[in-house]
Amino acid sequence: MVLAESNGKATIGNFLPSRVRKAILLLIAFIISLYAQNFEERANSKTILDPKGVTLSGAGQDGCACANSFDNYWKTAPEGQKPVIFMDYVDPWHMRPNWSNDLKEKIMRYHRQGYYVLPQIGFKIEHDYKQINAGTMEKELDNFIKGFEYLAIPCYVRIGYEFNNIYKKYGGNNRDTAGYIACFQRVAKKIKESNLEIATVWCAGLSGESPVMQSWYPGDEYVDWFGIDCFADIYNGVHAVTIEMCTNAAEKNKPLLIGESSPMWMNGSNTGSLDWYKSLYKMVGEQPTIKALGYINWDWDIEDMNAGNLGFGWGDARLEAFPNVKEYFFEQLENPGYFHASSEQEFRALLDYNDNTPPSAVTGLKKDGNRLVWNPVEDNTGSKFAHYTIYKDGKLWDYMINPYYDIIDLGVGKSASVHVVAVDRAGNIGGKSSSLTVEQVNSINLIENGTFDLPRTTFENDWTFRAANDGKVAEDDFETDSTGKLTGPYSAKVTWTATPKDPAIWKLQLFQEFLVKKDHKYRVSFRAVADKEIKATVGFMANAIQYMNTHVQWGNDMDFENEWHKFNMWEVDIGTEAKTYNFTGTADRDEIARLSFMFGTCPGATVWVDDVSLINDYQNAIHINQPQLSHNYILNQNIPNPISTTTTIAYTIPKKTSVTLSIHTLNGKKIKTLVNTVQNSGTHQANWDATNMPSGVYLFRFKSDAFTAVRRCVVKR
Repeated sequence: MVLAESNGKATIGNFLPSRVRKAILLLIAFIISLYAQNFEERANSKTILDPKGVTLSGAGQDGCACANSFDNYWKTAPEGQKPVIFMDYVDPWHMRPNWSNDLKEKIMRYHRQGYYVLPQIGFKIEHDYKQINAGTMEKELDNFIKGFEYLAIPCYVRIGYEFNNIYKKYGGNNRDTAGYIACFQRVAKKIKESNLEIATVWCAGLSGESPVMQSWYPGDEYVDWFGIDCFADIYNGVHAVTIEMCTNAAEKNKPLLIGESSPMWMNGSNTGSLDWYKSLYKMVGEQPTIKALGYINWDWDIEDMNAGNLGFGWGDARLEAFPNVKEYFFEQLENPGYFHASSEQEFRALLDYNDNTPPSAVTGLKKDGNRLVWNPVEDNTGSKFAHYTIYKDGKLWDYMINPYYDIIDLGVGKSASVHVVAVDRAGNIGGKSSSLTVEQVNSINLIENGTFDLPRTTFENDWTFRAANDGKVAEDDFETDSTGKLTGPYSAKVTWTATPKDPAIWKLQLFQEFLVKKDHKYRVSFRAVADKEIKATVGFMANAIQYMNTHVQWGNDMDFENEWHKFNMWEVDIGTEAKTYNFTGTADRDEIARLSFMFGTCPGATVWVDDVSLINDYQNAIHINQPQLSHNYILNQNIPNPISTTTTIAYTIPKKTSVTLSIHTLNGKKIKTLVNTVQNSGTHQANWDATNMPSGVYLFRFKSDAFTAVRRCVVKR
């Protein structure tokens, strides 16, 4: 193309015919349009956590069966486009104060790399909204707030998200708008009274009832952000719920969050089409109230909200699976109107606080047992206090709202230099405290009030007592007993009278939750006695998904027929003579776990429990920063997975040993034995031909003389 100079500017040569010049200009405009969606200037408000002038990028969803979706998105995203929002889900049913421990562990991995990542939580209320409105779940709501205090990171909360969809208990034919609104208001009031950095989000579903504003809106004083969840046909020019929510958000001068977005039946897995993604970015670009975008990076053909289910059959929405989708998706995010994971100070600069005065320096830092404590810092400037940052050997360690921190995971005999600073909501950092050298104790008991000797009110804060299937527990089913059946002045006493309808299902459960750390050894001990010979189940479950996906490998072996639903659990015979029980195990990842006693699988009885301890044995810990040693057993994930015809399973054994490798259904039924022999040390592999197997989720189980492991695989047609 020949360019000529005209008034100092390069132009298309005038010697070209006008029709040709016009065609070239249209072509250039078209090429530019391929790489840049229109992006309107963002609307700004003074609403909590509203980032000035930008839209936040986010990904997930975690807290469900697909536990690595955020991390997979993170690895796929180019540097500079890592998501700033982490999507997760919780519900209030029997909520404990430590519900956020696992969430914080996940998020802090990114913070310690220098990225300030914020949680966006879907708070599920449809099963509990009537109890919340009746005032019978105040303890759970208080625990909800306590979890945010521990989290110490700003958060967006979608209270009763997709409220207008028919599957909600207050939606569809059960339409209970008044009940939903009352519950939203009650939860929002708790959040606002806490004065924490939490934005309440009123989030509709695109496929639900419309209009929503007149019937479902909780009120301006309770709603910080509007929200929509986008699947299938997102925009289509005039989608009713989209237009209504964006229009009303603008009228109320409130930002809007896309809490969930993912294609259904029209994504790369079906046609390679970019239509859905173009529609998504068109909507975000044209609607200036949209200030946050969350993308669900799932394969909907194999992932469901519940572990082990086959999936929704919506297609594969993982960006890493389709190069054309991945390229287009992140090209759009190159627009400077999007904000991605960065430092805390860069994020807080978007909140537009007019405050340049840092908090005062932290004073009085000292060690009290296994806890760091310091004097509280107040920040009375316009932005207010945000959190304390704890540094270990000069590197970020953790955040706290309260002026104390429990020391964990240093390693026995190891020391570290610790200091603390205060940070305000404008991102101003106060002066450093004096440094303090701390050392980890050899071991610590994770169980609170394991002797049951503290007052009943304290006991109820430490332990949870529950009936199977959320049935009502009578007051006399549980008590602290002072008759001296076991050690000390009190013991836990559990009584049941009914003969169970199904002897395989427990009736009553007594449990406590705690955080286990990767590669740490744990020792469990308790005493028990009963008024007759009974069987009880004692053991560990993951907090999020009971009976499944537990990640603590315990020492005793069990029949595989029961292993999936009672994995990492023990069947215990409790008799009329008091006895002490002991078990040991090692955690293979950071996890919120639960020590649980389950009773009621036999006719009525009474059992007493006392002296419960779970010792985190630091002196035997294999620390994470150590290399993998040659004595490790390894069972790898099969390749490929999902499976269409055949797949290969590789494993490593450190010595000559007998090996069994078998394929099973989810309920434990054996389908095929691939290996059953003695093998020398080294890496081995076996092939499984699944050509004639129906689509579904299967298990492959590895067993040697000293190691047992189970992994999941998927057959997909």
